[in-house]
Amino acid sequence: MYDGSYVSQAGQVIVVTINYRLGAFGFLVTDGVAGNAGLADQRLAMQWVQANIRTVGGDPARVTIWGESAGAMSVGTHLISPKSIGLYSKAIMESHVDFIYLEKKKAELYGMDFCKVLNCTYDAGRRCNTTCIQSPGLPIAALIAAWKTAAGNAITFIEANWGHIEDGLLEFLPTCCDDDVPEQIVPALDAGRWAKVPVLVGSNTNEADTFVYDGVNFWLPMFLYEEAISFVFGSHANTILDYYKQFDFRDGRDALSQVFTDYWFRCSAQKFITASQASGQPGYFYRYNHVLSASFIFPKFGLPAICVTRVCHASELPLVFHRTVIPKLNVTLPPDEVALADTIVALWTSFASSGQPQAPGVSWPVWQSAVRSGLVLQENLMLESSLQLCAMWDAIGYSH
Repeated sequence: MYDGSYVSQAGQVIVVTINYRLGAFGFLVTDGVAGNAGLADQRLAMQWVQANIRTVGGDPARVTIWGESAGAMSVGTHLISPKSIGLYSKAIMESHVDFIYLEKKKAELYGMDFCKVLNCTYDAGRRCNTTCIQSPGLPIAALIAAWKTAAGNAITFIEANWGHIEDGLLEFLPTCCDDDVPEQIVPALDAGRWAKVPVLVGSNTNEADTFVYDGVNFWLPMFLYEEAISFVFGSHANTILDYYKQFDFRDGRDALSQVFTDYWFRCSAQKFITASQASGQPGYFYRYNHVLSASFIFPKFGLPAICVTRVCHASELPLVFHRTVIPKLNVTLPPDEVALADTIVALWTSFASSGQPQAPGVSWPVWQSAVRSGLVLQENLMLESSLQLCAMWDAIGYSH
């Protein structure tokens, strides 16, 4: 799915992909392990690009960092990290999730559970033995199993994430607040403490369906949806419930999905664009809104069945990478989808080259907070405003 060869050839750009440490290997935190090793790996790769890209015809002054989902979150952390600023000149973020990252002491709760499962503690079980967990004799499978056990500890989960339980959805996240991630993302953007580069950011229409339908496989009564919103958002719950009544949801899963699509993905991501405008840099926002004709492939990649009929998290990837023919999956996309893929690749690569997304027949306005106009990526491109929706979420805030 992530083959960058077409993007490179069509856009006359160099696509560099990297590996970095994942799971506990990249993001474990204990009293002796600082965490964020995965981010350090990414930064090392960017430093390597700066030092070496000229040898293959690249320009170190025109490097765009680009990621989707966890990759977009990684881009977001590098945008506010003083250690990374200067290693890139533009950023593309697809489906950035605005999670509140755990501070070290909270993240250590998971780490201590991990160490206890491996019998790697000392000082009466109050400290982790770093030498023990790094022992070559420990099988990788044992480390993975230990983290799964630690992440599944309900008491630790509640203690670490109390006050923002929904942010514990992912087992592995960057840790705040250190030299890698000095503060939470939104406050850094609001204060102007970020790289101040052109940004292209967007989300999909039904992002949160991927997570809600994966976790809840039964029809959800609306009163349970209302209880969930009250639990998560407290005094702001009535404002949220009143706003989303207009959609007349009948299944609480759909209502939850729409709320968290807007809160986690759509409106919080616009903070990057607003920050770009405030700093005098161009920003561009999109909403991807196309159900792929070959959407039967998505459950093969772990997405829930609902994603066959909706525009779920990650559903833009086949067109972004122009994977219009995939023989192993018996996929050949029709001409209209090939044309949309052509457009998206042109927009992404022209932005990477010049800071302006351009494609034949497309007029994508620079972001202006007063109107919040973004481009809807679908067969018939259009512009839309998210002013009312996201003004509401901005007033509520993104720290719940």
